[in-house]
Amino acid sequence: MTGARFRDDPFPFFTPHLFLFFMPLLFYGSVLSVPAQEAPKPAPQEPVYTFPGAQARVEVRLGQVEVFVYDEKGQFVYGLRPEDFELTVDGKAYPVRYVDLIAVEKPPAGPEAPPPVQVTGEVIRPYQQAGAVPPRTPFNTFIILYDKAHTGGLTLATLRESLSRFLQELHRMGAYFMFVSLDAQGGFRVEHGLTQDVDLVLKTLERVGAGVRGAAWTVSRLSTLDSILERLEGCSIYDVPDRRQMCYEEIARDAFHTARNMGLEDRRVAQNLENSLRTVFEFLAHVPGRKSVLFVSEGFDPTGNYYLSYALQAFRWNVQRHDIPPFLETQIVQEFQRELSTYSTEVRTYEEIVRSANTAGLTVYWVNPTQPHPEWGAETNIRPTITPEFNVVNVQYQMAGIAERTGGIAWTSPTGLDKFFQQVGDDFRHYYLISFDLGSLPDNIRHHSIQVKVRRPGLKVRTRSAYAEIPWPLRVSRQLAAALDFADLYPWPDFPISFRHLWRTPQALDLHMSFAIPIRNLTPLTTTPDVLYDEIHVAWVVRGPDLKVIDKGYERLPIQVPLKDLPELEKAQAAVHYSKVLSLGQAGVTVAWGVLEAGGWKAMATRWQWPDLRPTNCPEVGSFILSSEVRQADTPVPQFQWTSGGHAQYKNYLLRLTPFQNFPPQGQLGGLYQVLLPPALRKAEALQVLFRLYRADGQPVNETPPTTLKFQGSAPEVVTNFFLLPYRGLSAGGYRLEVEVRTTDPPCVAQRQVPFGVTGNE
Repeated sequence: MTGARFRDDPFPFFTPHLFLFFMPLLFYGSVLSVPAQEAPKPAPQEPVYTFPGAQARVEVRLGQVEVFVYDEKGQFVYGLRPEDFELTVDGKAYPVRYVDLIAVEKPPAGPEAPPPVQVTGEVIRPYQQAGAVPPRTPFNTFIILYDKAHTGGLTLATLRESLSRFLQELHRMGAYFMFVSLDAQGGFRVEHGLTQDVDLVLKTLERVGAGVRGAAWTVSRLSTLDSILERLEGCSIYDVPDRRQMCYEEIARDAFHTARNMGLEDRRVAQNLENSLRTVFEFLAHVPGRKSVLFVSEGFDPTGNYYLSYALQAFRWNVQRHDIPPFLETQIVQEFQRELSTYSTEVRTYEEIVRSANTAGLTVYWVNPTQPHPEWGAETNIRPTITPEFNVVNVQYQMAGIAERTGGIAWTSPTGLDKFFQQVGDDFRHYYLISFDLGSLPDNIRHHSIQVKVRRPGLKVRTRSAYAEIPWPLRVSRQLAAALDFADLYPWPDFPISFRHLWRTPQALDLHMSFAIPIRNLTPLTTTPDVLYDEIHVAWVVRGPDLKVIDKGYERLPIQVPLKDLPELEKAQAAVHYSKVLSLGQAGVTVAWGVLEAGGWKAMATRWQWPDLRPTNCPEVGSFILSSEVRQADTPVPQFQWTSGGHAQYKNYLLRLTPFQNFPPQGQLGGLYQVLLPPALRKAEALQVLFRLYRADGQPVNETPPTTLKFQGSAPEVVTNFFLLPYRGLSAGGYRLEVEVRTTDPPCVAQRQVPFGVTGNE
């Protein structure tokens, strides 16, 4: 077993000022439903977690990409097999290894459809082959990404009704929702974390409201440029050609500088949006589920050339109307075009956004129901033919490309929105997951162009245009970060897990966490003729009452099981054991644990909360621990201490602490109990202690006579004592052992129970 503490430095691409916006999700996103009236708490500045020790014993090389296949009528096509697909990566053909249909609804019966199955949202045919990374999509996450910097009130008003109906439809399919907004200053805010409350999402949309830079903003600025150029008509009052030419130049220069300043502002806002989009996408990479993003934006111009392009074309349109000399037209046009070419290459911003979305595994759907008229900045038959570096047509084309190149679709019309959302909903219901092998395991993220075709005629294929190879450590990091931040979505299965805490003082304790994953539940990363290889990854994060991270850590457990021993190990119900002890010195902390079985890509998560114990006048039983095995130690210790393997020693007793609480029909129950004493009782000379045994249904079985626990001098804050209770003849079933502590002055009774089971005779 190897272990590593997290470094204190954050991811280099997360700057501290951005954490204030996205961290509310990290801490509240795991709550599936948050009341609308709940006031947001201040969010600490912490990054998404890293796991530097993650590595693979063998190469897990399969790449996977989602593919949507429709016929000429727009109906999804079922029953496709690997031989029906052609796949090229970077122009090179690769064989399709697997084709899996993933659906949240049962496919229709028919000759081309697979046999009826019970569909739960996971892969219909689960992976059984070593080396495959099985797709796990138990739910869909629908993220509304709202660009406040470029979206006006008309867009929200147009979307509201259709979006409301669509969210209700997704809710019926079990989807989770998230709402993120972006502003003009380059910041973003998680307005609401994961929830299934549709009304809450819609209320959040209303609360956030519209931005000011929508279509009305654009029209007003174009009107400003029009009003400047309308002054060209006034130049005709000058009879002297030089004075008239000077008038034309002054007005053109005024339009030029006004458009240039408008463009510089647009460029700054667009650059801010690009930075926040890329950071948001990197953050969303660790959000669980299959992630679809509805990007609500009226479009942005990273070049800042839109208003210059419009002013130039408007000027050219006025040339013949006002008899502007050709040499003057050429001079003014060249000045405009020099400025247009300065930032024209900034269009690559869209490429970076697409790359970030593909790296994060996001499918983007762009909607802009208030698209500006294409004549605003575009070439028409009315205006003279020019070649602007950037115009509104290009903006719309590039924005649509963000969606289409990530496997989504774009919609730029105020009508037919229900049709748009119906297509998005169809993408949720069913798609193919195409698996292929590039023959390598990258050390860094690698980007590839990808193309998928179907050999059957008349079928349409939609998928992302680029595939990002994700290194193994980053895969592990994303999955563990998701489990830590959204523990409620990764419930622990039937594998045994336990938390035991032992108090050092009333303000400090040791937390012992242990679990056991049965060998029979392991899915290998790979196998050789002799050995099964797998990995277990464990991560934890300790947060204080203010949700600030106090401690975090990560460990990797490489597993090697001889194949010749596998049948016996499975028959004996052998398991992979893990134990960890954390020393916690601050009351009120919460510990989140994430566990990943990498071969099967099974993620599990749970939380432990600091016990709410505040002894005032009477004692309290702080801990009651039952050990699965107690034996004598070779060398005694003066006080309690932890041993290697996550077990414990008290004086001359060794206690084996495992998540199993099953005992034979006869033997002995041993362990520790702790009593927390308030200040008023620390002068007590003795405590009375007795034990009671109950069946699981509460029926009493036995009770020990009271014994006296005496102190020499003042009693400590925490009293720790060992017990050993022989028993015999217990029938198989569940039981509860109770410890009771009494004081006489003042008269107090404190109790605590621990459950266990008795196994039948084999």
